[in-house]
Amino acid sequence: MKHKIFFLIMPEPGFVERIERSGSELLLDLARPTLWSGDESDRSVLQRSDMDTLVKLLFADLVIRERSGDVAFKDLFKNVTLTTDFFDAHWVLSRIPLDMTIEDALEDSLRSESVSSMLPSGSSRLDDVLLEYQAKGKGKGVGGNFPTHPQH
Repeated sequence: MKHKIFFLIMPEPGFVERIERSGSELLLDLARPTLWSGDESDRSVLQRSDMDTLVKLLFADLVIRERSGDVAFKDLFKNVTLTTDFFDAHWVLSRIPLDMTIEDALEDSLRSESVSSMLPSGSSRLDDVLLEYQAKGKGKGVGGNFPTHPQH
C-alpha cells in the first residue's frame, strides 16, 4: 500500500546565522524550512533509513547544483562534496506522515456536527463558508472544493 509522506528539512540554527551574515539573496531560502513529499510503499525494497538517505542526498545535490556558481556559496561551503555528512552538518530531516487533510478534518467536523462550535470564527467570510457547508449536509461534497465566493 502506498501512503504520502512528508519530509521537513530544517536548517541548523548556526547555519541560519552564517547564511544571514553572508548577505547572499541566492542563499536565503536555505535558511528557511523546506517541505518535500513523496509516496512510500509498504512493499518497497528501500528501508526507511534508505529513503531518508535518498532525500538527504537529493536535497544536497539540488543545493550544490543550483548554487555552486555563487561566490557566497563558495565562501560558505569550501570544498563541498555531495554526502549525507554535508546535509547533516547544515540541516535536520524529520518525517511527517500525512495524518489528515484540511478537507478530511472539515468533513469529519461537519459529520459530527462539531463545526457549529467554531462559530463565530472571527471571520465573517469563514463563517459564511462553514454555514454553507453545514446547510449542504454533514460532510457531503467538501473534497477540497472550497468556494471562491460565498453563495447567498
